Amino acid sequence: VIDIRDEVKCKDYFNIPEEYKVVSIISIGKPSRTPRPRPRLPLKELVFKEKFADEYYTE
Repeated sequence: VIDIRDEVKCKDYFNIPEEYKVVSIISIGKPSRTPRPRPRLPLKELVFKEKFADEYYTE
């Protein structure tokens, strides 16, 4: 694992020339085990109409 804040270490690991600047790193891979589904909030707690807390979504 490389921290993007440590640009020198990142450049060294990936053999990036000094004149280039590292602005981001994207991790690509898959988890070693399948994560459990996370509970979701009901839409009526997240979606509002025109003003906060004015119900928009009804079940």
